[in-house]
Amino acid sequence: QGGWTNFKAFRDSFDIFGDTNPLTKGTITAFPMENWYVNVLLDSRAAGLELAATPVTDRSGSPVSTLGGQTWAIPKGAKNPEGSYEFIKYATSYEVQDFLCTSLGDFSGRNDFTEDSEFFQKPLVGDIAKALEETSTVIVPNSIKGYQDVINPIIDEGTLGIKSTDQALDEAQQAFADFKATHE
Repeated sequence: QGGWTNFKAFRDSFDIFGDTNPLTKGTITAFPMENWYVNVLLDSRAAGLELAATPVTDRSGSPVSTLGGQTWAIPKGAKNPEGSYEFIKYATSYEVQDFLCTSLGDFSGRNDFTEDSEFFQKPLVGDIAKALEETSTVIVPNSIKGYQDVINPIIDEGTLGIKSTDQALDEAQQAFADFKATHE
């Protein structure tokens, strides 16, 4: 309701890992976070906290995500590219990824985990995995990265009632077109 800028300011106003977290304190009832945050909630051992997972949806009700992932890369000119490649193979192996996912709560890029893995035995992981199966990822091409900084303040004005929704959307559409024209 308060717009993305206000949400980010709210989120940044407390320590999601600490005692000031309003979700674990029970002062708010829902909070959109990435799947690794389940580990934070479980580790907090907040009394009586019942956890549930639900996908974020677009206006049509379809699950969407704008989250990315991690990338392993060997920089051009690396002193030991063969050793780097061997380390990447090790770090992305089934055993290491299952350990890291179980320990950190984040999902792997691997698609060969089964429901028998230790990771899938954790609370909510199966629910999150099911939601991810039905989720489309929104990818922002590198050529237009940064457009959110231009349109989000305009969208916030519509969300906050400073402008009408139609006016804010029209202005955001024009701002995006202008941004795209100067960045492609």
